[in-house]
Amino acid sequence: DAVFPKLPWTTLLRDFVQRSARNDYNWTRVNVKHLLRGFVLPTLHSDELPRVLIAVDTSMSISDEQLNRFGTEISGILAAYNTTTEVVYCDAKVHSTEIFASEDLPIKLHPVGGGGTDFRPVFDYAAKMQESFACILFFTDLKGTFPENEPPWPVSWISTCEGKAPFGDTILFE
Repeated sequence: DAVFPKLPWTTLLRDFVQRSARNDYNWTRVNVKHLLRGFVLPTLHSDELPRVLIAVDTSMSISDEQLNRFGTEISGILAAYNTTTEVVYCDAKVHSTEIFASEDLPIKLHPVGGGGTDFRPVFDYAAKMQESFACILFFTDLKGTFPENEPPWPVSWISTCEGKAPFGDTILFE
């Protein structure tokens, strides 16, 4: 569609993560665009992203190829931002977690699961952690039980199937 062009899912995901990053003004790097007009203004600098919770749907409907691509995108987030990610493997329950940082690149996921899908255990886990997550990214096919209430964190659903989650951003993973 020429009026509403479709952006690549990786661009949409990076935009969502960028909005969750801590943004700060940097006076050592002045904004050249405004400098040409005679104004000395700072640039907006953002390279710090607080801890990100990444949920990986490990139900039977997610293929090994999709899991590998999820790992590649998680590596991309770690390469682009100074952050730590906590990866939660979940089908109908949280099976295990792993923590990755930029030093761990390239990462290799170790998924556990293979049953049905319930998204609620991930949000219950996040609430029990009592940690300030920048956002929650959920790699899934959207075929499962959603929480009744929207969680307090920004959520992006990266879906292998068309559809829309009841809350948060939904990005079609192609």
